[in-house]
Amino acid sequence: MKMPQLLENARNITGSHTATGQRIGASSANISDVIAGRRELTDDQCTALADLLKMPWWAVVAASNAAKAERRGDIPKAAQWRERMTNVSAPLVLAVMIGLFGLTHTNEASARDKSINDLRRTFLDIHYGL
Repeated sequence: MKMPQLLENARNITGSHTATGQRIGASSANISDVIAGRRELTDDQCTALADLLKMPWWAVVAASNAAKAERRGDIPKAAQWRERMTNVSAPLVLAVMIGLFGLTHTNEASARDKSINDLRRTFLDIHYGL
């Protein structure tokens, strides 16, 4: 899925691009620039957008990086990022399953939230280690 389509889906949830921007930490001008292909979202904004859309953060980051590669004319790199959007490696799936299993035995909400944040950081580390 491409960034304009993801942002359109977010607009359908929030009601406007301005509201989407507020939810993900971007101005409406930035949202317009992303839709027009003039810029990309930051990784933090991509993560927030993924949370809003209830989709994996890595898929939104990959879509943003693919758009950046296309804008620079690097079609092979864009294809690599698009492939990453659709292919999930078995070790990553296993890590998610283990992480979620560990969370099911947590009774305190604050401990669970900390575990989720630690898990998100681990996944970001895995992503940039690829």
